[in-house]
Amino acid sequence: DVSPFMGTSVLTMTNPEGTEQIVRIWEKKGVVAASLQIAKFPLNDITGILKDGNVLVLTTTLRENGAPIWAVIALTLDGQTMNMAQMLERSQTIKRGAGHRQAEP
Repeated sequence: DVSPFMGTSVLTMTNPEGTEQIVRIWEKKGVVAASLQIAKFPLNDITGILKDGNVLVLTTTLRENGAPIWAVIALTLDGQTMNMAQMLERSQTIKRGAGHRQAEP
């Protein structure tokens, strides 16, 4: 059940500091779908979604300096706060952030 993760969440990253990422998770024709938008860059469709215990794992391909890179995103909930740990191909660090679900219009 991924319903606690559903909706739009704006996360403020600590690495890189202050960058905003928007995670959208919804149901599309009975299937869970998701997207990720980093700052003002174009929207990225999530290509893989897996729930393992209390962790929702998302995978997608991002662009870095024009080249495609693989990204794995782990989402957890702590009350109303969504926490993100993002691992990028060729990176030695884990990018982290946290935020809250936005009210739906």
